[in-house]
Amino acid sequence: MVNSNDFSKLANVRSLLIKAAFIVAIVILLAQVFSLVARVHEGQTDFSVFHRAAVQLAAGAGGELYAKTDEPTGWYNCIPPLGMALFYPLAGLEPPTAAAIWGVFNVLLLLSAVYFLYRVGTRIESSAGSAAISLSAVILLLLGGACVQVGQTSIVFAVCWMGFLWAISAGRPWLAGLAAAMPVGIKLYPIAFLAAPFQLGRRRAVLTALLWIVVLLILVPLLAFGPRFWDLSISFVHYAILGPGGRLATSADPTALSNQSIDALLLRYFTFHEGFHSQAPWLPHLGLPAAPVLVAANAIRLAVLAATAIACRGVSRSVADRPVYAAAVVVGAWCAALYLILPGAKARYAVQAFPAFLPLCLSVFEALDNGDNKRGTALFASLAVCLLLLLQVMPLQFSATTLSIAAPIFLWWFCIRRAAELTSP
Repeated sequence: MVNSNDFSKLANVRSLLIKAAFIVAIVILLAQVFSLVARVHEGQTDFSVFHRAAVQLAAGAGGELYAKTDEPTGWYNCIPPLGMALFYPLAGLEPPTAAAIWGVFNVLLLLSAVYFLYRVGTRIESSAGSAAISLSAVILLLLGGACVQVGQTSIVFAVCWMGFLWAISAGRPWLAGLAAAMPVGIKLYPIAFLAAPFQLGRRRAVLTALLWIVVLLILVPLLAFGPRFWDLSISFVHYAILGPGGRLATSADPTALSNQSIDALLLRYFTFHEGFHSQAPWLPHLGLPAAPVLVAANAIRLAVLAATAIACRGVSRSVADRPVYAAAVVVGAWCAALYLILPGAKARYAVQAFPAFLPLCLSVFEALDNGDNKRGTALFASLAVCLLLLLQVMPLQFSATTLSIAAPIFLWWFCIRRAAELTSP
């Protein structure tokens, strides 16, 4: 039996460990900024592609920007015009300087997300809220560091989704709508996230999000690029999304071992792909045609979205005493679902799944505080494994198994289970 003094000592030790982990995470994050600047010298980072595209835009490039591949990487530009507006101000700078500014900007964005996280923590209905929020902040910084290292845009998603959760809890639908709309202008597919405010009964947030989407997809690119914005937008849809050689099509390629998506999983085990299986000849596989396997992958994606919608339906009507916790569960479920269906899921994008960790962190400390050490320890171990898998802390060849996909599957399953419990009679 643990007395109150022992419990207080354990809580103090736990708090000190989390604070130490937060400091370590900050140091790692800052180190990733230096890593980005160093990598840019080689011109092979994601940021290098974005910066070169911004330079071309500054020189007057139009729709041809999306029709051709980047040199020297050979990658297609996959950022729509609104997203490119983020990099446009950096076009006149040398790549290392631009990378340093982008890295610092992303650090500030992450600290903003931490701020939103703590603001949510002051409203969430849980005795374990303080410890859970602190641990979540550590996870957020670690996942964000993987994004900063290559200069990706995924941190914007995490900031927006945490800002959305805070705005919903604070009753600010216009800000919630803006936060839900911003990721749509950068990658389009997060439009599915609009189901979250709808299921939470925040109709005004949905309507304002739709309005913001129109503003962000038309007005902002028009102000940034002038009449070119229409040519850029049409070209992006034609080449990046619909084109057979565009970013959407090439993201299904299982050759990159860091790819941990549904496509990669099915293609690696159910088809023979020379580029991949020459790297991992030991992996068992079938010889099915790729086309029906990709159809099956898309069917799984639709099933994930449908299951999320079903599990989270009626949450606003069923929860009166824990509305902020319910919002965190719904947001976590949709963020995990969106990451799970992401083509070409890699560690650099994993920060998009961060909101799904918050309900898990709350469950860890609620179990421990209630004396259920077995459950609390098991949940914490699951949390740690999910974090390591998302960051792909493993030998590169081991990534060929696509084991990391187990992390978003577990986070998604955990959140929809919590959502189903909230709506059960």
